[in-house]
Amino acid sequence: MPTKKLPPRPQENFWITSLKSQLSIEATHRRAGFSPIPEVVIRRRFWQYLRFLAAVGYLRSSVPEDPSALSHTAELRNFDLSDDGYRFVQLYGDRWVGRMYKDKGLEGEQKFLDKWHAQFQSTQ
Repeated sequence: MPTKKLPPRPQENFWITSLKSQLSIEATHRRAGFSPIPEVVIRRRFWQYLRFLAAVGYLRSSVPEDPSALSHTAELRNFDLSDDGYRFVQLYGDRWVGRMYKDKGLEGEQKFLDKWHAQFQSTQ
């Protein structure tokens, strides 16, 4: 993947994404006629993303052991991420959300995260 020029990381602790926003995106799409995505899938995807970021050392906060333990107000903020984590989210966060309707389950989606992480590491 070619190196993409990214804006610098802001100093303030701003909101990046949340479980609530993911559920809202799905609800908007459903009202527009898209097939519904069960909340359990959206919850698992948000949890899986956070777990991945934690596993590779990009997330500074803890993640529950199970997606069902995520609070409905769970969110990802700037200060939750290391510098590399922030850059990874800049490059791949929208792609992850965009895969919501293409979800291939826990293992299938992990392959995408691993592929993107390998691409990211090759540019460092």
